[in-house]
Amino acid sequence: AFEATDNTNPGREAYALVLEGNFNYRMTSIERLNGWQHPHILTLLGHGSVYLTSQNKAHQVIVFDRPHGPSLSEIVAIKRITQEHIIKDVIIEPLSKALGMFKEKGIQHGCINPKNIFIKDTLVLGECVSEPPGLSQDYIYEPVERMMCDPLSKGIGNEKIDVYAIGILAYDMVYGLDHLRRFPKEALIEKILNEGIYNVLARNRDFPDGLQDFFRGIFCDNPAERWGIEQLHLWVNGKRFNMINPSGSHDAV
Repeated sequence: AFEATDNTNPGREAYALVLEGNFNYRMTSIERLNGWQHPHILTLLGHGSVYLTSQNKAHQVIVFDRPHGPSLSEIVAIKRITQEHIIKDVIIEPLSKALGMFKEKGIQHGCINPKNIFIKDTLVLGECVSEPPGLSQDYIYEPVERMMCDPLSKGIGNEKIDVYAIGILAYDMVYGLDHLRRFPKEALIEKILNEGIYNVLARNRDFPDGLQDFFRGIFCDNPAERWGIEQLHLWVNGKRFNMINPSGSHDAV
C-alpha cells in the first residue's frame, strides 16, 4: 500500500494498493464498486494499470479512500466491548447495511474481521477486492465447510459466509477467541464436526438475551438453515425469532 494523491481533490486522503499478481484479484467486483459511495464501506476511487519504474513492469493498482480511526482489533486490544447495545448498534447494524449493498452488487466480501474494520465517527469496512474471497481470512471466522479447505480452494462462497463472520465478530467482542486458538486448527475442526459450532461456542456461557436469536441463527452447522442477510436485517430491525439451540451432530443409523 502507498500513499496516494487525488489531483482533482487535494484534500482527500487516499491510498493505493499495488497488486502483485500472485493471486487473482477480483476485477468484476472492482468494476462494480468503482466510484460507489456508502457510509460503511471504503470508497474505491479508481483502478488501472500503472508502470512502476522501480520494478520495470506494469501492475494493476487500486486507489481507495484512506480509512480513518483505529482498526477494531486495536480498540479491543485496549478494552473489550461487552455492552450488548454497542455491539448491535455500532458494529452489527452498520455491517448489516454494508452487506445489503454488497448483495445489491452481487459481491461477497470474504474478509470481515477486526483487522479489516475501522471506527472513528462511524464503522467502515475495509477492502475485499485485492484477493479471492477468504484467502487471508482468519480461519476461525469461516464456517467449518470453508475452514476445512485450502485457502485457494474455498471458492466464491455466498452471502452467508459474511453473515457468519459477523456472528463470530460479535462473539469475539464479548468473549474473545483465545480459548479456540488453544486448539490446533485440525483439532478445532474435529471438535466442531463432533459437537457443532454452537455447542463449542456456548459451552459454560450464557449468551445475552438480546443476542441469543442472533447466535442461534448464525451458528448453525447446516448451511441451508444458517442465517443470511435477510434474516440478519430482520433481527437488526427488531424482529424476534423463536429459535431453539442447534443440536450437535448425530451418527448415521
